[in-house]
Amino acid sequence: MYYPQLSYFKVGEMMDKKTTIVIVAVIAVVAVIAVAAFLMMPKDNKTSFSFLVEDDEGIFFWAEGKGDNACDAFESAMDKLGYEYEIGSMGEGMKIINSINGLSMPSDYSKYWQMFTYDDKGLTECDVAINNITKSCTIALLFGSYGFDFDVPALSDKVVRDSTKGTLFYVESSNGFYVWINGKGDNALDALKDATSTYKIAADWTKSSGVDNGINWLFNEDLYMKKVGDIWYYWNQYVPNENKDDWVMSTVYLNEVKDTTPICLYYDAYGSKPLVGLDGNVGGEDIDISGYDVYSLGMVYGNANGDFTIDALDVEIVEKLVKRKNPSDVNKFPLADTDHDGKVTSADLDVVKALVAKTAIAVDVIDFRGTPITVSYPITDIFGCGGTNMRSVVSVLDLADTMSVWALASKSDTRSPVLDKALCDGINDGSIDTVTTAATDGDYQKLLTCDFNVALIEGNGLSDGYTSDAGRQFFEDYGADVLIYNTDDFTTLSTTIATLGILSGSEDQAKKYVEFTDKVQNTIDSKLGDKKGTATVMTVTMSNSVSGTLSDYYALSVLAGGKNLADWEAKTRKYNESEDPWLLDEKYNPDFMFHFKSMTYGTTEPSQKDIDTYKGYFKNTYAFINGNYYLINGVVPIPIRLAIMAEIMYPEIFDEGWATSLFQEYVDNFTTAEDWDVSEHKAIWPVE
Repeated sequence: MYYPQLSYFKVGEMMDKKTTIVIVAVIAVVAVIAVAAFLMMPKDNKTSFSFLVEDDEGIFFWAEGKGDNACDAFESAMDKLGYEYEIGSMGEGMKIINSINGLSMPSDYSKYWQMFTYDDKGLTECDVAINNITKSCTIALLFGSYGFDFDVPALSDKVVRDSTKGTLFYVESSNGFYVWINGKGDNALDALKDATSTYKIAADWTKSSGVDNGINWLFNEDLYMKKVGDIWYYWNQYVPNENKDDWVMSTVYLNEVKDTTPICLYYDAYGSKPLVGLDGNVGGEDIDISGYDVYSLGMVYGNANGDFTIDALDVEIVEKLVKRKNPSDVNKFPLADTDHDGKVTSADLDVVKALVAKTAIAVDVIDFRGTPITVSYPITDIFGCGGTNMRSVVSVLDLADTMSVWALASKSDTRSPVLDKALCDGINDGSIDTVTTAATDGDYQKLLTCDFNVALIEGNGLSDGYTSDAGRQFFEDYGADVLIYNTDDFTTLSTTIATLGILSGSEDQAKKYVEFTDKVQNTIDSKLGDKKGTATVMTVTMSNSVSGTLSDYYALSVLAGGKNLADWEAKTRKYNESEDPWLLDEKYNPDFMFHFKSMTYGTTEPSQKDIDTYKGYFKNTYAFINGNYYLINGVVPIPIRLAIMAEIMYPEIFDEGWATSLFQEYVDNFTTAEDWDVSEHKAIWPVE
């Protein structure tokens, strides 16, 4: 609050007693007003918090702020220091820290900002969201993998930067995380020594003729000049260029640098350019990227927008991300970060350009395991193992042409001479070797005599022997890449096909397939409208396994427009009326029951004996009694299964033969079968 200055008078020389009394009274009134104004000022009821922010390379800073909760205080603290940050949400009002000073969770989710309370007893992991912490405390925000052993400074060493006087240093780790420190001295090294002393940062110096001249290590004694493979890592030193608009590498020792600020100290490979700009902002050029759609189809690193192909559009996107220098861009374009370092750089752009040029390189891809797997691009000479849906992948993408070995089902081989014609032809003419899905010692011995570069395996239980630790170790020792995919449901099958389409060079076929499946689903959704979910349904697999809520058949029946009455959290539940007639409970009386049984399409139909067996299990169910129990060949492609169920459940909406016409379209476009008339070969049998 501003108070006017009172002129100074010598009492007795210029004023009489009356005047003095008047002035004293005025001063008293002013004092009363001042006290009243102070009492009327709004009280600061905000809670104080301290923050330790550190990455897994040991670069750290301290901050302090006030707020209604720790999240508000954190934002206040960062704003006060001029640091960049991003707050995210986990739902239900819970907030998390997404990014601090250029460091955010990489696309493989291997590291993140972990939160601990920090007191005299040490670090305690927080089990509540940052915005739900309301009691004053010190919070440690530590970036690294779960369980990482952080080496944090002592609480007694807390020093919060409160000025930028002297020489300002931007200290950046190879993660891209940076802090500001400042100090005074006759040269840059003396100023840095002053800064490390002020902020209690550990450091060691290089010498020449007994005189300190540069950095040996800073913050962490592991951050010293060292050679990793063929690459030297050390503290790169950058100063402003002549135009003061960008960094230029300094080639002189720090003790010879004078009258320069700011200075960037960047620990990374020799010659690496720091992300932080001269203004302390990690972001580079202000380029709009809001107009790009991002998909989750072709999960290959370099496919920046996640669609069906890596092309000029991906190059355009990555070029803009490189110029923006904003690590938070990785959250929107995770596949643009080809080396998973949490930032998009020119190195990532080089990978994208190589993929566009169809250059043979090593590339990372996300498979069933959800983590990046390195494979050789393009994939050739494949060992394949899987069931009906994996064979669909082979057929759609024409992978039989590059298949070296295929694992035949050890119990029931349902390969179709129609749907899997190219694969069957290759096996029959000997161009594709075979082993079995049992993964026996004999199978492994035979694989050693085969020539393949990549193992493409369906992770659905059929191929457990090959997906086991022992199986994967075999492929590693053999020298083959391993890709494992779950192709059981509508979504994962499309993602698998789009991803392998890129890796195999069959992008056009992958796009055609996904557009076909989208057409089927969109037709169902648009035609049913509010009527969707009015027909009740249950599904069955094998002989008498009723699908539960975790089954892909349950999900498929819902996509087809049905309301599935299963209410147990399992893939299946066996039904045998003589042991437990639970399916006759009124709550399990669906309008329709679809029984999927895998048979070799084109050559096999269910025998009367088979039908009588299934009939024996379900003849007393509500759907069967009402003539709505259907046996469907389980090798029919997923989008066709969807259409079949929709047409049967809603005959008043879908024209008779709609599903058959789609099946014909599939055969014509995604198999090598010629002149095959789907309408002449059954895939559905109503059972009475």
